[in-house]
Amino acid sequence: MATTLSDIKREVRRLLSDLDETAYAQTTGDGVTGAFPLPDQNISADYNVGCLVNGVPTAGFTVDRDSGWVRFNTPPASGADIVWEYHYTQYNEADLLSAINDAVHNIWAEAPKTKLDTATIIAESNKSEYVLPEDCARLIRVDRRSSPESPYEKVREWRVFEDNGAKYLYILSSPSPGETIRLHYIPEPTFFFDDTDTMDMVRLPERAKWAIIYLTCFYLCEEKLLPRARTNQFKNAEGVNVPKAYEVQRIAADFRTLADIELRRMRLGPKRFS
Repeated sequence: MATTLSDIKREVRRLLSDLDETAYAQTTGDGVTGAFPLPDQNISADYNVGCLVNGVPTAGFTVDRDSGWVRFNTPPASGADIVWEYHYTQYNEADLLSAINDAVHNIWAEAPKTKLDTATIIAESNKSEYVLPEDCARLIRVDRRSSPESPYEKVREWRVFEDNGAKYLYILSSPSPGETIRLHYIPEPTFFFDDTDTMDMVRLPERAKWAIIYLTCFYLCEEKLLPRARTNQFKNAEGVNVPKAYEVQRIAADFRTLADIELRRMRLGPKRFS
């Protein structure tokens, strides 16, 4: 079964769930206000916010998990004692997607490429320079043929240069007008967008799944969790089980090691450009 972006997100959240925080918040109703901000954002999707109104559990509200705002269906009565218990992460959906796509970008360079993309250009009179496809990351081979009936022949003298952000092919011996020039190239990586996107859609093999997951966890630990731990911002109501900076560093290093192991396994895959 194909791995989707949703699957990757779920595994990342599971692996980082021990670093989720538990917190409590309390306020008093006024009979008018129906929306309240919790002190923390990024409410964990794996947990429901528990709420007591005058000591009685209630489910008559919705939570914006990224902003931390709670909206009641009906404003609590004036003087009502409102208490929430909730779990939250140090990252939101945008952070998670960004970290996953950063992992895709870095793993793309390591993944064995078993196939190359191709494109064709029709040669013009007295022209040696041609714009390469926008998604061309690296040009591998150039062929040419004089007519549709002719076989392609390898072009040996060519180079690539860039100008104003565009990449160009320069053929030292100008092709004849009407000749077909065929390009074989490694494309730029594509990225996850929708939760239903698969590994195939980002042009990575299924075996790259765990490398993406572990590298994503590493990035989130380094960029989101560690800065908060270093500034002593981690908190929960009991004041226990609060991750220390050295603990987050050790966890991040473990995820980096696991990602490297998966990358080594991936490099042992099929030969390049088969």
